[in-house]
Amino acid sequence: MKRLLILLSLLLLCSGAITAQSDETILVDTLLDRMEQAVMRGDSVAYLANVDLSDPIFAREHTNWAEDWADGDYLTDFELEAENIDTINGYTIADLTMRWESTLEENPGMTARFAAKFIVDTEMGIALYAGEYWESTPSEHFVILSAPGQQTAADALLPELPDIYDSVTTAYGYEPNTQMQIKIYATRQALVATTLLSLPEIAGWNEPGESLKIIDAGPESDGIIVAHEFTHFLTFNQADDTHGNIPWWASEGIADYMAQNYINDGEQTFAEITVGSIQQLAERGSLVGWEEISVFEDTPVPLWRYVYPQGYTFMHFLTEVHSAEARNAWLHNLAHDMTIDEATEAIFDITFDELDVEFLAWLLAYEADE
Repeated sequence: MKRLLILLSLLLLCSGAITAQSDETILVDTLLDRMEQAVMRGDSVAYLANVDLSDPIFAREHTNWAEDWADGDYLTDFELEAENIDTINGYTIADLTMRWESTLEENPGMTARFAAKFIVDTEMGIALYAGEYWESTPSEHFVILSAPGQQTAADALLPELPDIYDSVTTAYGYEPNTQMQIKIYATRQALVATTLLSLPEIAGWNEPGESLKIIDAGPESDGIIVAHEFTHFLTFNQADDTHGNIPWWASEGIADYMAQNYINDGEQTFAEITVGSIQQLAERGSLVGWEEISVFEDTPVPLWRYVYPQGYTFMHFLTEVHSAEARNAWLHNLAHDMTIDEATEAIFDITFDELDVEFLAWLLAYEADE
């Protein structure tokens, strides 16, 4: 009789667990249906009502994500599917597949798969999407969040961070007032899927108030990417988590300038190769106008390849001709909402057009060091 009672109890417990799991699955599937419908209607407000926005960094990232497709009106199809639902540390975890199609030439559509977490209350019948599921690795000035399977990349990056922090903050003349969060993704598709659906495939990303997002490209490449994106973090932090008035080309230029120390040079240095290529463009009269590459959202994708080397070359010019201190002061003024002419006159006592003429003369006369 006792054996029968024990067996019945075990059956009831298993039945309860299966029911709870089934309820969780139903709630998550229903949630994903609501999210899909909101996206296809272009309704970011209705979409975000299904999202847990208690984490301020994720809230900013995902609000920007939703506003991008809502304002852009470029999606033609969007699907979400959750598999392998489980419970870890109080969260419901699932493998989430996101598929989308769009009218954009640079990104007609992708399929991405990543670990996602949900807040599910089966008693209340509530489920909310809470973003990607991360494994956390703390550091003094950074917090590393890695996708499942990327812990090795996090462990390899960890010892590089103190040198990157000291090198970049010293060269930039500024220390941030908060830690930077680094998210390591398993694939470019997952990075795009959780950043902006309008983006082409990218290897790194950082915007004001957001985390630094990278894919694991190996220890050497990760150091370059982190130094580049950490520089962005400093400029945004200096501007109170905004872009300030720093043009996109200047932001990317200073980020590349700070990252060059982590690039293994061959027979030619990064400076020689980059400045040399821009010098050739200048000699042909083929430089892109600064105003054409000043605002990220307004810059056509074909011009992106000019943003980084032209911006870097201008930063090289400012540093070599006027000093790192003058360069940093100029960027500081731009971060604090001075116009580019106001910042230039305050530091160099000339207009930006005059500074640009000086830059072009320096560039045409540039000769690489032996």
